[in-house]
Amino acid sequence: MRFALASVVSAFITAGMLAQPVVVGRIPPELEGTFPGPGPQTFVDLAHPANREGNLTTASLVWSYVPAPESCTAGFKIKILRKQTGVFAVVAERGPFSAETGFRTVALSPSIPVVTGDLLAVVQLQDNTLCGSVGATFGSPHDVILRYTGIDFPSGSFATGGTFANGTAIMAIASSEPQAIAAILPVVGSAPGVGTFFRTDIQIVNPINEDIKGRLVFRPAGSVSSPGDPSIEYSNSPLSTRSITDVVAFMGQSGLGSLDVIPVSGPAPRLIARIYSDSGDAGTAGFTMDSFSPDQALRKFGIYQLITAPNLTSFRMNVGVRALDDGVTFLIVHGISSVSRTYAANRFEQVPLAAFLGEQPLTDGNYRIVIQSGSAFIYTTTTDNRTNDTTIRFLSTGL
Repeated sequence: MRFALASVVSAFITAGMLAQPVVVGRIPPELEGTFPGPGPQTFVDLAHPANREGNLTTASLVWSYVPAPESCTAGFKIKILRKQTGVFAVVAERGPFSAETGFRTVALSPSIPVVTGDLLAVVQLQDNTLCGSVGATFGSPHDVILRYTGIDFPSGSFATGGTFANGTAIMAIASSEPQAIAAILPVVGSAPGVGTFFRTDIQIVNPINEDIKGRLVFRPAGSVSSPGDPSIEYSNSPLSTRSITDVVAFMGQSGLGSLDVIPVSGPAPRLIARIYSDSGDAGTAGFTMDSFSPDQALRKFGIYQLITAPNLTSFRMNVGVRALDDGVTFLIVHGISSVSRTYAANRFEQVPLAAFLGEQPLTDGNYRIVIQSGSAFIYTTTTDNRTNDTTIRFLSTGL
């Protein structure tokens, strides 16, 4: 049954085309934990450096419970660090800022100029039993924090006094844009297939204990992102889940595309999508996937494998590419031959395997994807020609 999403309206982005934001750090959609211990403590996010050069204007973080008083006027600082040989140089710091329970956004004034690779640090100034602590998430193998206890450093040594927390992320981010793409469903659709109809249902999951609001923006396949791309608003109460059946049709659209999450208040929700072939009385067949954060995309200098199916007669394969806001250029390498592909910023395309490769594909083929510039999500779908049952695989394993 279709859910009448609270405050959903058909809307169009009236501002100019989304700028290419500078982003440092990440707020994952998982539930937060806390860091025990007295202040000061400095937490350095090693896994999510600045994605490009620019000026940071805002910082957001999730703050754990402040026991009493309701806010601490000197709760935390924001620092930007630059890696040197064995040492961190502090590019700038802003604060102290008051610590308040929940999602917190502060202005970085004046703005902080950064270069690609700069790191975000949050300094917890007080004892967490008095003023709470910056939120943390646990479980991602790609997240790493360097933690300094008892230090609010003007400069820091990578080798002295710090401890590594692998599989841990601080829930903090700094950006040049107050509203930027925070999560992506690389492919969604409402389109006819061979003897069936493909649809996409989504669940919008609020990961925190306060209200969140924002927009879901549909990027149609084959077109460059523009201010006219259709969007709808989402609004979730604390720790709630909303669902939309056939979300592309719900937005008044058809065909294939990708779906972007642009938070307005609070962190991005987690999106859970089910893409399926709807055969009416014969039932459905499909797969489920979660939204991705932009930092999970394939990056420059990465080398990835695209493996073709062992049977390309009974099964058909497509390849999808969703470029991020810096576009993407990559090589498809097979043996001694290669072909180059370039996609503009935020462009989405899904094409048959042969069209993507530029040649008739081999069964059990092993093709290498070499990212030369920019970033993107790339995936393959394999569909049974008899049942329309479909699987998806995202390229993610670097060589």
